[in-house]
Amino acid sequence: MDTLTRNAKPDPTKTQDLTQNNPMTTYYIMRVKGKAKIPDYIQLRDENLTLIGYFRPGRKERLDKVIKDSENAAKVQEAIDALTEFGKMTKVEI
Repeated sequence: MDTLTRNAKPDPTKTQDLTQNNPMTTYYIMRVKGKAKIPDYIQLRDENLTLIGYFRPGRKERLDKVIKDSENAAKVQEAIDALTEFGKMTKVEI
């Protein structure tokens, strides 16, 4: 059993690449309610909750610019279409 001291640095030969073990991509989507002449919008965020897209729900071409893989974009679009609540962050794992 390996023990680590407080100032010990991890051994680079023992670290794992998490992207190989977990190829799943995580996005967070939230529906933002518009008012009067301002339409509803969708916020698309990455796994670090960084805003990567802000567009109207019916604008699939804007989603395709943010998510290059068409299969992933289609799955995210399905999740967007299923959103009913405003202001609730929804996790989408692909």
